[in-house]
Amino acid sequence: VIQGSWLDTETLIIAAGPASAHIQELDEAAIKLVSHFIVDSLTQAPYEAGDINISVDKGLLHWDQVSELSTLVSSKHTSKQMPGSIYVKLMGTGLADVAAAKLVYDTAKERDTGDLIML
Repeated sequence: VIQGSWLDTETLIIAAGPASAHIQELDEAAIKLVSHFIVDSLTQAPYEAGDINISVDKGLLHWDQVSELSTLVSSKHTSKQMPGSIYVKLMGTGLADVAAAKLVYDTAKERDTGDLIML
């Protein structure tokens, strides 16, 4: 659904699509551009995060490159956001993902930052 050619730097993708270990929402070019992969649960991700599973199987990604959302938003996360980073949040409750996307959209619009595209 989301192609790498559509992505620019400093992008956040919240993918709230099918919960299947065998379905992708990002093409291979997009996967290669993503800086940070985020899931709701590292335990559940192998059963639901097709983008990650397929990419791991192809050797494009390793599970140690995936962060859990709770760690990312807490003080436990030690990496810093780098300029030009592309984040993708995969799997989860669709309603929560849409609410998070709306919050990011409203905040960016209020601050007049970035190009905003809601798909």
